[in-house]
Amino acid sequence: MQLINAYFITMNRKALTWVVVTAVTLALILAIYTYYRLHTLGAFTKVLRHHEASCRISAPVTGAEAIQLDKESGILYFIGNNTCFPQKAGGIYHMDLTEDFPKHHPFKFSTPKDFHPHGLSYFRGKQGEKFLLTNNHRKDGTHSVEVFQITANRVLKHLKTLTSPQLTSPNDLVAISPDQFYLTNDGRAHNRKTRAIDTFLNRRTGSVLYYDGVRFKKVLDNLKFPNGIAFDSLEKRLFIGETLSGYVKGYQVLENNDLQFQSEISVAVGIDNLSWAGPGRLLVAVHPDLYSLSKHIKNSTFASPSRLFQLDADQGEKEIIFESSGDNTPGVSSAVRYKQQLILGTVCSQLFVCEGAGY
Repeated sequence: MQLINAYFITMNRKALTWVVVTAVTLALILAIYTYYRLHTLGAFTKVLRHHEASCRISAPVTGAEAIQLDKESGILYFIGNNTCFPQKAGGIYHMDLTEDFPKHHPFKFSTPKDFHPHGLSYFRGKQGEKFLLTNNHRKDGTHSVEVFQITANRVLKHLKTLTSPQLTSPNDLVAISPDQFYLTNDGRAHNRKTRAIDTFLNRRTGSVLYYDGVRFKKVLDNLKFPNGIAFDSLEKRLFIGETLSGYVKGYQVLENNDLQFQSEISVAVGIDNLSWAGPGRLLVAVHPDLYSLSKHIKNSTFASPSRLFQLDADQGEKEIIFESSGDNTPGVSSAVRYKQQLILGTVCSQLFVCEGAGY
């Protein structure tokens, strides 16, 4: 009996040792992976330099996340969203940059009432007609694309609301005609918990949809948080920025509007919106520290650093043209050039104009 008891005691000790060793090993693996992911997401990145340009608030609109410029008229269009203040409704604004002292003006419209925009696309038709498209994150957790027409007297006329189960987490969109557009779904669901899990595990849950005027169809899948999107109408190319991979990927638009992979350019993890700086040249807004950005979204007073790259989409060359620690221009999400000015949109802050750097 003593031998049997001793045997079981020895086995229990071995089992306990195995459990402890396994638990410690798993904890160590988890700690190493957590450090790796935080490092990859820029948690230890320090952006100390303030750009030499003089930046000022141009429009005190919270969450001026997406901006579009009508280069022919000098009219800037931008949204105010609810990313950091979900209890507030969003809006769409316009500003005439040709004026000596530009002021922002809200568009007034009655539909939709439940309006929380994310992403913005401006399209000018062959006859001069003007359209704005934006994603809408409704309070009930569903999503839509809202299509507007800008009238001659700068009134925003709501044309239609587009919905689909395929709109899982719409982020940005780009119109290629008044009735056709591409749209990025940055993940499988638009909520912070799901995003946090997918980001931590580095999952490929993003997709790109194409709307042909009647229905949506998925044209790309298994992407790492596809975010900003830009269309080259001359070369029929589409560029997509992946936030988590740090790549800007280029695709040829085929006759049936499917996409054929062409290139990928490594820019930096944290890519947000894309815009054109000129033929073949993209402006790429980047959040170099996604961990700080997540804290900034929860508390807009927390600084979130920013970088802005100019990217040669053909040669793959890139250069940093703007950099900020985030104290004065936090969470820059988009940018456009106008003459010698750089207009910056932000995730949770206001619209900024930067001058004096030879833009």
